[in-house]
Amino acid sequence: LLIHPGDASDPSVRKIVPIVRGEVKLTANLATAKLISVPVDESQTIAVGVIELPSFYGNIGAGGTLTTTTDDVSELINKLRDAGAEGIILDLRMNGGGLLSEAVRLTGLFIPVGPVVQVRDSNGRTDVLSDRDPEMLWDGPLIVLTSRFSASASEIVAGALQDNDRALIVGNSSTHGKGTVQEVYHMNTRMPFSFLKSSQPQARPVATKITIKQFFLPDGSSTQVKGVPSDIVLPSVNEFLPIGEDDLPHALPWDEVAAVDWVNNWAKLNVDSPEDPSLVQELAAASQARQESLEEFQFLKKQIEWRRQRYDEKAISVNMKQRIERKIREKDYIDELDDTYDALSEQDYPMQEFLLKVTEEQEALSKKTLAEPIKAIAENLSEAVIGEDNSGTVAEAVDDAIASEEAQTEEEEEPSYDIYLRESARIMADWIESLQQPAQTASKSSM
Repeated sequence: LLIHPGDASDPSVRKIVPIVRGEVKLTANLATAKLISVPVDESQTIAVGVIELPSFYGNIGAGGTLTTTTDDVSELINKLRDAGAEGIILDLRMNGGGLLSEAVRLTGLFIPVGPVVQVRDSNGRTDVLSDRDPEMLWDGPLIVLTSRFSASASEIVAGALQDNDRALIVGNSSTHGKGTVQEVYHMNTRMPFSFLKSSQPQARPVATKITIKQFFLPDGSSTQVKGVPSDIVLPSVNEFLPIGEDDLPHALPWDEVAAVDWVNNWAKLNVDSPEDPSLVQELAAASQARQESLEEFQFLKKQIEWRRQRYDEKAISVNMKQRIERKIREKDYIDELDDTYDALSEQDYPMQEFLLKVTEEQEALSKKTLAEPIKAIAENLSEAVIGEDNSGTVAEAVDDAIASEEAQTEEEEEPSYDIYLRESARIMADWIESLQQPAQTASKSSM
């Protein structure tokens, strides 16, 4: 930091103050987990683990993280298992994609060796990317929660687990539908013949983004435009918003290639699978019954309908009186929805959060970094101004202020009342209950 010293008589004098920044590990966009206790009767609950994955990241390139998606999810799966999770929900609702290699590795945590995705290049050559590690980290019930914002690598994971009959897909009617790969070509460095180059001075670098590959699932279906359909669909405002790949101009059409000849014998492997159609129908019927009866879904449908009306509205009055009346009606309606939401939030399921080790270390370091300078300043202030006898009082006041700030931060970070996650957890609880009843055909896969 270049400064002008306050005691310098010469205005041209400058002083360099070195500021050494400590190592900061960026953990905000890493995977997180929680354990939800879902009540099944007055005295029994089922523990459902949830892993929220914002992207598929890795430690490659200059902007890479210190860890990888697969390593982080592995750590969280072990923590959830140790905490008693009987099923796991992989939340990919806001995951826009990332590293293809991590999507393949992550899928391998839930399946033995087998195909994950087919990639066709511009020459028509198709390569099959497979999981080659026979070890599975989780062989219990698995749900993948998706939305129209789940794109690219997220769709590969969801589609591969669905094609392999390993996971139940819950969420919007389908995912985003991005089944292509683009590469940026720098035009001024790609000229094949030197004599074609212009003698004129070079302009600023020009680049273009070109589609070079397309993804296909193991069954041969592309994720392009169609995305990955859900086995159980939950109502959402995303269904009528133009946010999918098919809403973009000039989107490439859906296509297909030959399916990969591969079948997993889940019964022999003793792995829980939703491959039995009767199980999926049973879980979907139970979910539909809740969607029609539970108050939270009535609230959700009112919210969706209000947003739909606003979206479909093509004209708004410019009359001042009518605009004011409209604003008042909207505010009253929003306040009513907020009151309902707050009342529902009080009935949320108990949750326990789990963080990665690197995240816990970073949070502890941040608290220490914040607390120590404040305490030092307070101690100096108490000795210089108030006196040594009152230094303890000032330090205690600072401790109370820090504790109050931490408590306020925790309160602000409380999880919202997530209707989609709650229903996914109930679907998982239904699945687990069916596994606990040997008389039912849906216990373990028998096909």
